[in-house]
Amino acid sequence: MTSLRAARLARVRGAVDREHGEPVRIEPKILGEFGRADDPARPAFDAVGVPIVSTGTQRNLSGGRAMDWTAQVGVQAVALAIDASAWPRAGTVGVGDAVLFTERGAAFEVVRIDRDGRSRLLWRLGRT
Repeated sequence: MTSLRAARLARVRGAVDREHGEPVRIEPKILGEFGRADDPARPAFDAVGVPIVSTGTQRNLSGGRAMDWTAQVGVQAVALAIDASAWPRAGTVGVGDAVLFTERGAAFEVVRIDRDGRSRLLWRLGRT
């Protein structure tokens, strides 16, 4: 990749983060004897990522007897796309680490990590 192309790509990624990004705090965790605990080898850090929230659907949990009893549960998938070149410590994040959306006050846990094919990491998140 030429330096001109790399510089342009970095500017575009920065613009996306400025427009759509939200500040997050990543708190690495380890599985201890009594559940998850802070990982002393990987300190917490702040970053900016682009949250991706699906439109959501409803799932019927009543099985085949919808007339007798109905339970509709809202389902949404939440992910966070983070620029690994802008936030190098994002590469150290693992499954089970906590992601806190600082402005929203929402806490999630990384359940899967995908690469989006470019320089962003895509963290699939679940509620803690």
